[in-house]
Amino acid sequence: MLIVRLAVLRDVLSSPRLRALLLSWCGNYTADWASFVAFSVYFYEKEGLTGVGILGVVRMGAAVAAIPLASSIVDRYPRQRLLLAIQLARGTSLGLAAVVLALGGAPWLVLLLVALIAFCGGPYRPAHYAVMPTLARSVQELVAGNVGTSMFEGVAVLVGPALAGVLLAVTVPYAVVAVSAALCFCSAVLVAWMGREPNWRRAARPQGWTPFGEVTEGFRVLAHESNPRLIVGLIVAQAFVRGLLNVLLVTASIHLLRAGESGVGFLNSGFGAGALVGGLAGVSLLGRRRLADPFGLGLVLWGAPIALIVVWPTLGWAILAMAVVGAGNSVLDIAGYTLIQRSVADAVLGRVFATLEILGSAAIGIGSIAAPQLAGGLGLRGALIATGAILPVLAVIFRSRLLAVDEASTVPQRELELLTSVPFFQPLAPMTLEKLAMRARPLAVPAGTEIVTEGEGGEAFYVIGSGQVDVIHGGKLVATLGTGQYFGEIALLHDVPRTATCVARSDAELYELERQVFVSAVSGNEQSYATIEDVVGGRLDELESVRTAEAKKLQL
Repeated sequence: MLIVRLAVLRDVLSSPRLRALLLSWCGNYTADWASFVAFSVYFYEKEGLTGVGILGVVRMGAAVAAIPLASSIVDRYPRQRLLLAIQLARGTSLGLAAVVLALGGAPWLVLLLVALIAFCGGPYRPAHYAVMPTLARSVQELVAGNVGTSMFEGVAVLVGPALAGVLLAVTVPYAVVAVSAALCFCSAVLVAWMGREPNWRRAARPQGWTPFGEVTEGFRVLAHESNPRLIVGLIVAQAFVRGLLNVLLVTASIHLLRAGESGVGFLNSGFGAGALVGGLAGVSLLGRRRLADPFGLGLVLWGAPIALIVVWPTLGWAILAMAVVGAGNSVLDIAGYTLIQRSVADAVLGRVFATLEILGSAAIGIGSIAAPQLAGGLGLRGALIATGAILPVLAVIFRSRLLAVDEASTVPQRELELLTSVPFFQPLAPMTLEKLAMRARPLAVPAGTEIVTEGEGGEAFYVIGSGQVDVIHGGKLVATLGTGQYFGEIALLHDVPRTATCVARSDAELYELERQVFVSAVSGNEQSYATIEDVVGGRLDELESVRTAEAKKLQL
């Protein structure tokens, strides 16, 4: 079984597009971590612990400010182009920051550039996770892509701080920032080579669309859907703990562990090493649909080792503790992001991830602000213990709710088989089909029931699970549909009144998809849209033939 799972991961890395996506992800976060360590050391030298806290607030505040923009564009434009623009903008901003540092520029100017760097990078994670399902060739490959994402982020967290630590030992912060700029430009080359995602097409805007509604759609989804709201909420709690830890590690390295400034980089490298190991262990999650327990384990591993640093306050022990935290981070990310991808419709997936970034970035910033107060009130040791206790306590409180999320993620096979047989659904990504199946609502329709009425508005698409349905146009029978056939797509796709009346000839079992779910799925995929337009054209021609034949009869 392990060999099979490793083979799936190998297939992901052998896919040129996915490999380029993952390598650019690694380069982006290597640059992010290396520059963060450099900026942390710079501001600690200038302003002390408070300066590091301000740095965290500025970085996260700028990233949060960028996410509303990301929410409005991440589902509206090719995500590959968005990723390319991000890498180019971040590389340019880091290059400018390196120049300002080298010339001894004012700290406020450095902070301004830090804000610009963070603002440019704000949309990166939502765009990455939203593009992944369009490149994966199977559900297993999607999960493997998430495992690869976690592994490469682990490499970045390992290499980035270590690179910063080595460079800071022999040179100055601006050199680290300059190297980070070069990494971003290399990542841009990879994204450019990857090319636009296959079959991408701008999805049709839903009725009542507004720019404000586009930005807030992710919040609306989370407000109405409890399962993704729970996962997002716990990931946001983890982000708050990360914010606390970002600040506490700096002072712990200098005052508790006596490891100096370079110790900050090595502690973060321990986190990266653990994240890499945790990513490798995440291979065991391939093919597993129940992810509540791994997600809960990730929460515990993210917190408990932080508290244990105070048991033996030496650099080696602290690095080991941070490695365990890093492993927990990988498990948490793989399980959590997969649960979100399974439970949220593709049409709003990018905006939900953008909302997660807004909340997570805000939580990191709040944690950065709270850390000095926590250390001042409880002492450094007490602050580390309190920080480490947060996530394990939440894991215990919400375990039953997490198990319920697992139960809700079961894909109904009957619905999946029926939808897969529909020609214009066949080009869709496997995860998209699964989510459509989970949103297909069964309807038991007695014989003689008028399901849709000619001339009225349309709000749903129907697939016939069993029984027969008559299609009537202008009072004349046009066709009789049976199991596996479908109706209702014309009114939804072209936003016109129903073109025919459909009546159950016998008792029938139908599966219904709501307008927005249906339109977003088929209009966002180029091949699917072309196929459904051919189907619609054929059906409209058939109705026109009926009208023409009827007109000739009247003339006679």
